[in-house]
Amino acid sequence: MPLGPVASSTPALVPTPTPSSNTEVLVDDEEIPLGPVLTVTPTPSPEDIAVVDDTIPLGNPPVDELPKTGESSSVPYYVTGLGFALIGLLMRNRFSSKK
Repeated sequence: MPLGPVASSTPALVPTPTPSSNTEVLVDDEEIPLGPVLTVTPTPSPEDIAVVDDTIPLGNPPVDELPKTGESSSVPYYVTGLGFALIGLLMRNRFSSKK
């Protein structure tokens, strides 16, 4: 199957554009009301109401040992990487000396 344009002996049909039925619809904006702005004045309550919540602790509870959070030590990863680097250097020296 050819990938580019190919000249053929039969003429190709030229598509004719179909008429579109798109009509423009204009939407009128609503008019801005010209009347006065009504303001609501708050009515004062006869007395203040105090809502009592639960008691709030004023300090931290005594703890002997804090829980362990976070990551583990990264030293084993460094040692493993150093080991791989040393193995690579040893293999390089061993195989390059045979040539």
